[in-house]
Amino acid sequence: MDFLTELFQREKLAYSTVNGYRAAISSTHTYIEGQPIGAHPLITKLFKGFYHIRPPKPRYPVTWEVSRVLDYLKSLHPSSGLSLKQLTLKTVMLIALTSSDRGQAISKLDIKFCNITNEFILFVIPELTKTSSATKPHKTVKCPSFRDKALDVRHYVKQYIKRTEKYRDLAVQNGSKRPSKLFISFRKPYKQVTSQTIARWVKSVMSNAGINTSYFKAHSTRGAASSAAIHQGATLTQVLQLGDWSSNTTFTKFYCRHTDSSEVGRMILQTASQQ
Repeated sequence: MDFLTELFQREKLAYSTVNGYRAAISSTHTYIEGQPIGAHPLITKLFKGFYHIRPPKPRYPVTWEVSRVLDYLKSLHPSSGLSLKQLTLKTVMLIALTSSDRGQAISKLDIKFCNITNEFILFVIPELTKTSSATKPHKTVKCPSFRDKALDVRHYVKQYIKRTEKYRDLAVQNGSKRPSKLFISFRKPYKQVTSQTIARWVKSVMSNAGINTSYFKAHSTRGAASSAAIHQGATLTQVLQLGDWSSNTTFTKFYCRHTDSSEVGRMILQTASQQ
């Protein structure tokens, strides 16, 4: 308790950071009075105090409008007229928006573990992800077809796989292992990319679409996309399952957001000139 209090008060660490220390200690410490030390009543009471002194805050009070990014993506069509960089960035963003997934999961998509149907392309991720556990099945990511070809995720994933075939072969010719991950770099040596690269690509698309990326980070796509789905009529259960959230509390507190309503406010003010 003294250690955690020092982190919270003297070091001024955030509630969530101190809670991370709590979990780490609890996972390795011996049980106290028959229960994990992190769940001991005194520790629980201590964290209630932390919560009231400096409660955790969501990173974003509002989110950005997905329609702005979608309009930009629609301008990058057809796929045959796009450079490899443009095709890569568009495909990444379409998957990020329609799956509400983290960059880590997107970087692990593997063409060896995908099933292509007329309605969607389904990727199974055999590797561990942030939400993996022994009791959960392998994570899957579905890339759906859509009536508007400019936003058809299935179409763009297929085109991306087809376009990158020769670059995967080049990697083999240069003595490297043939990359099987879906996304590879669009410059030599065409290697598999990390989650950090995926995040940079997502931010690049957001910036090109006019989203303020000095404020909104790549991870904000999860909240923006899921919030848009809720506002379009998706059920909470559907969104929780899509984004792999364990509880609706986490989603509603940290991810579900209204878009910036300042433009609507300006429209209201414009009525003054019409009276």
